[in-house]
Amino acid sequence: MLPALMHIAWLPEAILGSGILVTVLVGALCQKRWAVYQCAVGFVVISLAAVLSIQTTAQLGLNGHWLFDDMAQLLKAASAISVLCVLLYSQRTVESDPQLHHEYMILILSALLGAYVVISAMHMLTLFVGFELMSLPLYALVAIRSKATDTASTAAVEAALKYFITGALASACLLYGLSLIFGATGHMHLMHVMTALAHLPLSQHHGAVLGLIFVIVALAFKLGLVPFHVWVPDVYEGAPMSVTLLIATLPKIALIALCVRLFGVIAASMADVWQPILIGLGVLSMVLGNGAALCQTHVRRLLGYSAIGHMGVLILAFVLAQQHGLSIAVFYVLTYALTTALIFGGLLQLRVQGGHCEQMQELSGLNHVYPGQAGLLLLGIFSLAGVPPIVGFMAKFSLIQGLIRAQYTTLAIIVVLMACVACFYYIRLIKVLYFDQSEGGALMHWAPVAGQWCLRLHGVAVLALGLMPAALMKLCESSVLHLV
Repeated sequence: MLPALMHIAWLPEAILGSGILVTVLVGALCQKRWAVYQCAVGFVVISLAAVLSIQTTAQLGLNGHWLFDDMAQLLKAASAISVLCVLLYSQRTVESDPQLHHEYMILILSALLGAYVVISAMHMLTLFVGFELMSLPLYALVAIRSKATDTASTAAVEAALKYFITGALASACLLYGLSLIFGATGHMHLMHVMTALAHLPLSQHHGAVLGLIFVIVALAFKLGLVPFHVWVPDVYEGAPMSVTLLIATLPKIALIALCVRLFGVIAASMADVWQPILIGLGVLSMVLGNGAALCQTHVRRLLGYSAIGHMGVLILAFVLAQQHGLSIAVFYVLTYALTTALIFGGLLQLRVQGGHCEQMQELSGLNHVYPGQAGLLLLGIFSLAGVPPIVGFMAKFSLIQGLIRAQYTTLAIIVVLMACVACFYYIRLIKVLYFDQSEGGALMHWAPVAGQWCLRLHGVAVLALGLMPAALMKLCESSVLHLV
């Protein structure tokens, strides 16, 4: 019985969907957040085990609407691990915040299920359903503290409205783009769309081009690329910090899977259309994201603008339009998600004056009070900055090397210059951690034992992957080797 289950391509989604129903029942009958929390963590772990145990021979399921291949396995595992980090790092927050009821865990599981669907979808309708299933819980999570009596509730309402409106625009663009591509090709299955696009008559070419542009706009909204980035800093600041961690990692991992299939397989024959668009989006995002981050004093807004810059770097990997470029994109998003989770995990384990550390100065002298915590944050900052031998350096170095080999020398120079600009605001943050005077016991370490050990292992993983990146890079290369 068990070996037979391991051949079901949609087994992780079935487990997670059942887990959501069970978690709803536990929340309704038990009314204890700790029980709901344990249930959510348990089903995430079970779904992760199911993802890792399925044989990855490019299995198609549900009449060809579903695909489970090496890339789906890798990115679903990364998605589950990112959600597990969110739950483990927010354990103390769940216990102490009266606004985070059992709906918090249910919405997180729903967003993970949506990410799974986006990663495996091979049909336009399935893709759109997964896109919405991932997005709608995130809108609710941003606004989950809107009824609180503290000043953060106003920021939560503003962030939720901005995120919902821009997210609705992204959904509309995606749906309209997919409908135009369907009208031009006559197919909704993505592999049939690929074949039709490669042999498209000139009379139908303009409709397909316009549809592809709308799909790229939708992806740019969700990834926070300039000029569709307006929601990023406000949502990063206004959402609960654990929700910010979720938004900073989960959607990016899922959408990169869609980008790999779109630019690497489905629309590969239309590279002359989308390559200039991606170059423009990438350069604008790097310049504005890193430039705006220079003047930020709010930690989460700084990380939000930093995310815009990093997504600009990431999107340039698809310009290479080769297997090497696709593997670089997957490697970059995994290292970025790993590093971002480490930084937010470290911030979630600190408290100042009863709340999370929001302003940069609130972290003053952290090294003098909690040197271990400061060291873990330093690892994350070095990785985002691309300092060797941390894993973030290998991601940027691989991309720059790929751009130079593909004769995009100007783009490579821009990436290097923007990395130098980014070092300025990362150094400011390091200065506050290590060289500013502490505020006399204002900082408090605030984490359960499970969260502390998870963060330590997290830091070891970031350092180890920087020292020995070959294993992860080889995994990323093999994941895009036989794309369907």
